[in-house]
Amino acid sequence: MHWYSSTSCIARIVQNEEVLREIFCDGIALARYGDAVIMLNRIQVILADGSFWMNARQY
Repeated sequence: MHWYSSTSCIARIVQNEEVLREIFCDGIALARYGDAVIMLNRIQVILADGSFWMNARQY
């Protein structure tokens, strides 16, 4: 198992922002995850949160 810092994790999220937005807006892809609606809602809130992205880019 490879460990890396939260800073590296956030940097990867920022690098993949566009891909993450596409995946979590794709109903067909999401249909595979059944009743994960609560988690989806949380993710969509994060993706829509401009302050999250602004703070994340500081890493």
